[in-house]
Amino acid sequence: MTAFSATRKYFCLVLAAALFLGAAGGAYAQGKAVKIGFVKIENSSEDPRYDYLEGIVSGTLLYDLSNAPGLVVVDRALLDNILKEQELILSDLVKADNAVRVGKILGADYLLKGDYVFLGNEIRLNVSIINVESAKTMTFKETGSTENLVHAVCERIIERLTGNQVALRSDEHDRSIISLKDEKPGSIGLFCNLIDAEIFVDDQFVCYSTGKANVPSELTGLKPGKHTVRVRLTGFGVVKAPEITFSDWQQAVDVKPGQRQVVRAQITLFTYQLYDLQKLLSDHVRIEAADFGKPFSKEMEFEYVDRASKKHKGNLKLSLAAAEAQAELKAELTLDGKKRSYSLTCPAKKRTKSDETFGKVDIKLELDYYYPDRYCRIEYRVTRNDISQDMWHKE
Repeated sequence: MTAFSATRKYFCLVLAAALFLGAAGGAYAQGKAVKIGFVKIENSSEDPRYDYLEGIVSGTLLYDLSNAPGLVVVDRALLDNILKEQELILSDLVKADNAVRVGKILGADYLLKGDYVFLGNEIRLNVSIINVESAKTMTFKETGSTENLVHAVCERIIERLTGNQVALRSDEHDRSIISLKDEKPGSIGLFCNLIDAEIFVDDQFVCYSTGKANVPSELTGLKPGKHTVRVRLTGFGVVKAPEITFSDWQQAVDVKPGQRQVVRAQITLFTYQLYDLQKLLSDHVRIEAADFGKPFSKEMEFEYVDRASKKHKGNLKLSLAAAEAQAELKAELTLDGKKRSYSLTCPAKKRTKSDETFGKVDIKLELDYYYPDRYCRIEYRVTRNDISQDMWHKE
């Protein structure tokens, strides 16, 4: 290569570099800071629920640009004053001639404006840089969902205007600007009283329950947000009243970023739950022999809502007369204003009982007069007959 060729090649490289700096940041190439006027970032989506992103995106852009070497962000108050003096509003700066005029008065080399569009799980960020001197526009576009989306745009703007390469993106900034939450996975510690029950998260099987009171099942790697935890074991779950339907136990859990939520699932056998729902009155009374000559009576009230959501009210009255040879129990059951009487006679040293049905309830009475010289014992039970303890097998 001749000396002339080498000199020519060197001159071309220098000229190319000068042109780059002249286009990208002429003012900075001459040792001056590049001044940029921040106009606005607006929501171009049709959904106003995402207007809140304007503040987040604008704040991040301003922070990055204000701290960038070789860049100076012009005070926004100056821009507002100039717009007022020129009888303009921000939307008027869409026109290049208005932007150039305002930029020159502001003393800025560039004006920045932009918009974003919500795309479901991400946003599309568009930033335009208007050269006040030439009226030409440079456009920067990025798509993403975290702070790094904005930092990536800033890196490109800073390099284009000043020639400086900066690294603004990092794992620390990998937080969603859409959900306003850190996306670090969380977990759930599920305490369950069942042994080897199937555990589902959002209808996906994850593991079996330990069945130990102090050893939870750990559900890990969960994305922050709400998840539905469900536990399934045949014959166990939740009975929903008043319609009496049967389902697995489940609960919505709001998982926090990087945190562990503790959930306790207390699940019982369907049969036990139905037993409690079925029972309206149930107890026993013991009358000592010394009190046989005294009048005895007792009255109890009850109410319930049937499977059709209709409310029922009732009461039960009991009275006892005990003599040497026998004891006689009289009962009066009232249900929704209707009455029915029952009488139960028991000879000394015997036990007797009766089972009766009255509308939507059953009444069971038992009279124990086996020890007439010691006591007389009454047992009573009023139950609903529209449900039964084994009905979960059939429904």
